[in-house]
Amino acid sequence: MKPSFDLNAVKSIIGTHDDLWRWEEAKACYDPEFVKLFSYDYLLSVNDLVCFDSKHLKSSAKAMEAIKNEPVVYALAWYYYYVLYIRAEFDMHQSNPYIPIPRLKTGNAVIDNSFGLCVDLAAVKFARERYQRLGIPECYLKDVLQDFNNWIGYFENRYGTFGFDRENWVMHHLQLTLFRVGRLQFEMRKFGRTAIVFKKKQSDEVIAIANSGILVRADGLIDGTNEVWDPKFMTHVKVTQEGYHGFRLDPRGYITDETVFLPYSDWEIALKPGDNILSIHIPKNGSFAPENLVDSLKAGPDFYNKYLPWYHPKALVSGTWLFEDQLADMLGEQSNIVAFQRMFYRYPERSSDAAFKQFAFFDPDIDFLTVKPKTSLQRKIVELYKNGGKLHTSGGFLLI
Repeated sequence: MKPSFDLNAVKSIIGTHDDLWRWEEAKACYDPEFVKLFSYDYLLSVNDLVCFDSKHLKSSAKAMEAIKNEPVVYALAWYYYYVLYIRAEFDMHQSNPYIPIPRLKTGNAVIDNSFGLCVDLAAVKFARERYQRLGIPECYLKDVLQDFNNWIGYFENRYGTFGFDRENWVMHHLQLTLFRVGRLQFEMRKFGRTAIVFKKKQSDEVIAIANSGILVRADGLIDGTNEVWDPKFMTHVKVTQEGYHGFRLDPRGYITDETVFLPYSDWEIALKPGDNILSIHIPKNGSFAPENLVDSLKAGPDFYNKYLPWYHPKALVSGTWLFEDQLADMLGEQSNIVAFQRMFYRYPERSSDAAFKQFAFFDPDIDFLTVKPKTSLQRKIVELYKNGGKLHTSGGFLLI
């Protein structure tokens, strides 16, 4: 199979007028051996890691064959494989441009629904070799690649056909910027701009203040949350010769209008915007018992210290619907979700209720006022919305 590097034809099937980053370089570096990664035999060789059943193996092989039979699509598959995996050899010490794999518009549903899946599957061999070079046991790769089956299942449940639309999520697993360690996944990221975190020098006491320039509503949430715009005040941080002045963050996830003074003599910055963090993600499968979460929260940093010791994360951070403060009243203090909340110092994000639709109802298009709830949590969410309430995602950190 020979690819066709017709850039105009490529642009038409991805719906862009822009040039593709390093396209000519990818064209010049095309490796004829790439075709071997688009075969049923290759899928069998990595199935000990992705754990597809016979149905998913055959569907994936069918999509790979369809891509190989379309020279322009096949060239595009090589391009994304090259720039996302081969070219970078993803030097994790550097920042590389984020290049998402697009949804194609070829008119062939087999290709359009599975193009990203096939590119990601081709990179499993690449990831396996990098794990080996870093001395990371292969069981960690097998654990994190459970997301293939999780999201194929989600696609099938939603659309009634084989496909995959989380190619730009699993990409991080294969680039070795995200690992599953125990119950949770840990991704190398930078801390966002909402908060500055201080730790008392003589104790473990922690206080966070809001960064400058944030418009805050009367309810303590960032203006624009749930598309509600009604600012009450703007935050600012004042730095003097004696210390820091700023608006205190309530650990439940709100910005207060209370200003605090943190003198240099007693307090030091423990976490600031741009610092290395481990962003926590919660995969679908596995127990949510607090003891499993605690074990994983400890094991994640230990994993990075052992296998990626250059990284030096300062905190565990997550932005999740599970940090919504109203869940405590809805679920009660005995809830595992509430126990997870209590492990973190939470802070607000400008966000929406989209994650509740995605993960509590498994349908991003539902209407809370008309959907028929099937679980106790769904019933409580619907009741809250019928009473005029709204839910949102919040952030939270745990210093390492």
